[in-house]
Amino acid sequence: MAITRGAKKAHRASLRKREFNLVRKDKVSSAVKSLKKLVVAGNKKEAEMMMRQAQKA
Repeated sequence: MAITRGAKKAHRASLRKREFNLVRKDKVSSAVKSLKKLVVAGNKKEAEMMMRQAQKA
């Protein structure tokens, strides 16, 4: 566990960043999964739309 004030503050910041990164990682992975399914299915128009969404994520 962190001992100094600075270390405690850095730990809190790392926890906030971790939460943000986990949410972002989940959004990206789900977008990529959906894109792969559409590509395999051959839905070109929907795949193009999903590609835009995956790039935004």
